[in-house]
Amino acid sequence: MIGFKLLVNVRKEELFEVARASLKRNKADIIVANDLSDITPDQHIAYLVDEKSEEKVRTKAAIARALFERICHD
Repeated sequence: MIGFKLLVNVRKEELFEVARASLKRNKADIIVANDLSDITPDQHIAYLVDEKSEEKVRTKAAIARALFERICHD
């Protein structure tokens, strides 16, 4: 299962902590975590967070590709 977490103006460490708490609470496999302050018309920075890692992606297309890769290879 994939979850999503959007916060505003937080440190990366806090974003990752909240994402991992959501991961456990919702029994998700991946949380797409992002900060609204990092989203612009030209970029959509997000992190794919699982129990062990955070993968940074920079666009909506990159988010979709990374999710597709993880879903197809897991």
